[in-house]
Amino acid sequence: MPELPWRTVHIDFYGPLPSSEYLLVAVDRYSRFPEVEIVHSTRASTVIPKLDKMFSVHGIPDTIIFDNGSPFNGDEYARYLKALGIQAKFSTPYWPQGNATVERFMRPLGKALKTATLEGRPWKQELNRFLLQYRTTPHCTTGVPPSELLFKLTE
Repeated sequence: MPELPWRTVHIDFYGPLPSSEYLLVAVDRYSRFPEVEIVHSTRASTVIPKLDKMFSVHGIPDTIIFDNGSPFNGDEYARYLKALGIQAKFSTPYWPQGNATVERFMRPLGKALKTATLEGRPWKQELNRFLLQYRTTPHCTTGVPPSELLFKLTE
C-alpha cells in the first residue's frame, strides 16, 4: 500500500447513465478518496481534460491502475500518461478484483444514483451529496474518513 496519498490511483468508468453520460471515477488507493467527473464520452479528447483537472488538485500520481477492457488502452492515453511520467497498469480482463479499489466504490455509487432516480431526485445533485457523505465517513478498510487521510488530518 502506498505511504502517501494520490501516489496510486484506480480509474474506471461508470455508465452509460440514462442521460448517455458516463462517470469518470478515480479512487486514491491510500486514502480511498474518490473523485468523480461527468463525461459525455470515454474518448481521450473528453477524458484527458478531466484528468488534468484532478491532477491540478491532487498532483500527478506515480501509477494509475485501469480496467484492461477500458478505453484507456488507446494510443492517445498512452502518450498522455507517458508525457506526465505516470506508469499505467492494467488489471486482468474480466476480473474486476484486479481493480477492486475502484470496483468496490462503484457499488454504493450505483445504489445512490438508482435511489435518486427512483425517488425522482436530480442525480447530479445527489451525486455531490453522496460524495460528501462517502468522503467524510470512516472507510471500512482504513477506519478513517477518506478526506482525513487524503488531507492528512489524522496522526
